[in-house]
Amino acid sequence: MEIGSREAIREAVIRGLGISYVSEAEFVADPSLRLIPIADAEIYTYAHVVVLRKRESSRIIRAFLDVVRQTKT
Repeated sequence: MEIGSREAIREAVIRGLGISYVSEAEFVADPSLRLIPIADAEIYTYAHVVVLRKRESSRIIRAFLDVVRQTKT
């Protein structure tokens, strides 16, 4: 099943509709959920930043993109 957001996936798991995985940093504890660490696996998460070309010159967007570029590994 494909669900559009992490929050919706979390709620689906809580309701017993399946299982999922998230990074430890994104895990939000809930009495209905169980954290099961995965060891010895190379798992990658990708994030994308999208901005309208006409908004690129906005000071706040430029500042945000500068922070993103500095944190890129």
